[in-house]
Amino acid sequence: TMWVNPEFVARIDRSTQGMDTLTRYDDVNVEHDAFAHADLKRAAIAVEDHVGIPGADATMITSKPRFQRRFQARYRRSGTSFSVQDRDLVAALEQVKSTRGAATYGVAHHEGHGANGLNSAHRATDVPTALGVMVRGLADTVGFKDSLMNDNCELEQRVATRAKALTVDSVKQAFAVKPIASRRLVDVHARAAELVEEHSLEENFCIVDLATVKALFDHHAKKLPRVRPHYAVKCLPDRGIISMLAALGAGFDCASQGEVELVTSLGVPTERIILAHPVKRPCDLRCIAEHNVPYTTFDSVSELHKILASKVNVKLVLRIRADDPMARLPLGAKYGAPLDKVNELLSVAALLNLDVAGVSFHVGSSSRNPDAYRNAITYARQIFDQAVSMGFNMHLLDLGGGFTGSFNADGSVSEAPSDFDRVRQALDEIFPDDGTFPGLQIIDEPGRYFAQAPVTMACLVYGKREGTTDEGERHVDYYITDGLYGSFNGIIYDGLDLPTYFLQPNKVAPLACDGEDYEKLKISSTVYGPTCDSLDCVMRNIPLPELSNGDWLMFPDAGAYTMAGACDFNGILCSKYHCFYVYGEEMARTATDRQLQEIVYSNDRPACELVQNR
Repeated sequence: TMWVNPEFVARIDRSTQGMDTLTRYDDVNVEHDAFAHADLKRAAIAVEDHVGIPGADATMITSKPRFQRRFQARYRRSGTSFSVQDRDLVAALEQVKSTRGAATYGVAHHEGHGANGLNSAHRATDVPTALGVMVRGLADTVGFKDSLMNDNCELEQRVATRAKALTVDSVKQAFAVKPIASRRLVDVHARAAELVEEHSLEENFCIVDLATVKALFDHHAKKLPRVRPHYAVKCLPDRGIISMLAALGAGFDCASQGEVELVTSLGVPTERIILAHPVKRPCDLRCIAEHNVPYTTFDSVSELHKILASKVNVKLVLRIRADDPMARLPLGAKYGAPLDKVNELLSVAALLNLDVAGVSFHVGSSSRNPDAYRNAITYARQIFDQAVSMGFNMHLLDLGGGFTGSFNADGSVSEAPSDFDRVRQALDEIFPDDGTFPGLQIIDEPGRYFAQAPVTMACLVYGKREGTTDEGERHVDYYITDGLYGSFNGIIYDGLDLPTYFLQPNKVAPLACDGEDYEKLKISSTVYGPTCDSLDCVMRNIPLPELSNGDWLMFPDAGAYTMAGACDFNGILCSKYHCFYVYGEEMARTATDRQLQEIVYSNDRPACELVQNR
């Protein structure tokens, strides 16, 4: 045991102030405040060897004990202290000495930063700093590592994997797909009327056109031949759409254990899956190990330490921030590493001997600026070059999502406002297919592009209340079986503003009132959802023909981020849609110009105002 003078301790503290590159320990177990911010390694050397600090001399050591110091780092976590044992520190030091990162490591102190914050030169090994990073990682993952070792909870029941023949014909058979003449509103309407009559429907249902899915896939393959789409399952985890895309050869962007198990349960091999969530729960890391998912994303040092602690064998893809400010929903505030953090992340990955294999980005949901992809691809190429110089085998470029898909009057697919041609040109210029990166794979993660156009939702009108407007004109409130807590959650979260038309099963015409004078029939109307919350309003003060209980409101092009986000508030099963599958023989626009003007209705105000001005 060694006894030290408080003045000596204070000198240690002063000598270590400002050493931001070294790990700080805020809870060293001593009885003097002067140790509160002393660096563990420097303090240990100084006290035990009595050297290394300028001005140290014999007068600093006293024979009279003042307090006892004990060098064991402790970390506060939820009120509990976890210890980093000596064996962990020894193992960390061995890791520093043995990994390829020891040759180039130097966190946040690289020289020669480029204009974008990317590094062009590396410092030599800084073992104390590297050791500090390792120890910090041990501390950050002590409790997390324990949770990885826990037995699976009874609630975490794996979905059994069932091998399936993934062909278009087998998918049609498995999902009882019915042919219809086209994806036009008039043909979908006719099928909906048949389903209401045949099944006596009174709850929400949807019609999913798998031919539309195939047409969108074929267009993607034609325009982006080097890019393999990985469908973003979160957008709409529909088994029919997933199965059709799997049969066509697509991969899948999963973000959780549940999505991986859903996709694999349909017979999709795991080599087609990327778990593209940059911050994973313990169960997600176990899922990667159990299913041998080949790739996952990261954007922080913390995530690297978690992956090291989990001992999961997976290739890592660095997600960077590359926002399109014009996108409907920019995502960079929550996920994506800033470019000035790339040096640190690659250096820590090298230090921990982890396998970084690629770069990913997401410009934002429903991107409106085609040049956003070129900018992001340029950044990705710079990171590829830097990572290769550090010894990483870079072979995966993930373009993320942000695309939309619709149909022109002639039945051709349009991805506007995105532009696949400009994305392809950027790829060919920046990542030419010339063998620079052997085995280069390019993928993207379209969700809205595949999910929006194939789906038409139908909601029953089950309530009606008449009144007058402030101007004394007639006004009608309607109540339908879905709302903001269900599939229309996108009004709040996604800028959703769905057009609608109506189905009156007792009418003979292919479309209710088709051919009549609509201007004389329109009444100011508000459409409410089914819950007790007065905020649950789907459409407010729009002109609609008069409806009756038992009629249906139909919402075309409604697959993206609608049903996927529904919940069952008030015990009303808005998340449970009956899905019926069709296969349109002809591709076309959803509605003609005349139908858009006369029988398809939409809000006059932006969707968010429905909430703000209730």
